[in-house]
Amino acid sequence: MLTRLLLIANILVFVWTSIHDATASTSRLVQFGAFYGPAVDNGEWWRAFTTAFLHENIWHIGFNMFALWQIGRLVEQLFGSVKMAVVYVASMIGSAWAIYHFNYDVVTVGASGAIFGLFGALIAAGLKLGKAGMQLVQSMLGVVLINLIFGFTVPNISQAGHVGGLISGFIVGFLIYFPPVRLRRPMSVDVQAQGTPVEAELLPPREQPPP
Repeated sequence: MLTRLLLIANILVFVWTSIHDATASTSRLVQFGAFYGPAVDNGEWWRAFTTAFLHENIWHIGFNMFALWQIGRLVEQLFGSVKMAVVYVASMIGSAWAIYHFNYDVVTVGASGAIFGLFGALIAAGLKLGKAGMQLVQSMLGVVLINLIFGFTVPNISQAGHVGGLISGFIVGFLIYFPPVRLRRPMSVDVQAQGTPVEAELLPPREQPPP
């Protein structure tokens, strides 16, 4: 549910900013809530949140929403909507903190910092779930790699923000994720690729028939 709501919110904001030509220049992006260090110094701390709903162009939001849909559903399945929301917000803050300290003068937009935070939380859950959990993490590596490559090709995207979000998501995810008892036992992971999307489901161990 939360993944869908975030998806809808990002798309609606993109449509709204496109109508108002928010991406015409970096100054316009700042007016619409992009993260910018000097503006934060003026007390505009809320940019840590608004910037995560702004995107440069259709390709930017397309890649980010694809990643959010793929990773968000898994994190929401494992953590639940409330804990996923905690991870997402913490990752926004961690991403903004990294941008402020390492890309202070760069106008930055995009949900990728928060999405990398979800991947960090997925890694944390994978570590706690063991071998099958890490297989689940590996199934998402391609999605993350695409976003990393995209981050080097589009302006106003901060790799520092990616790393800040990833680390924040991992730390918060590790602290708040506790595997259900039925998943602490040995289990199998069923990962099936259907075209590009990847569906992953954690399956409890099958009962063995008596000898």
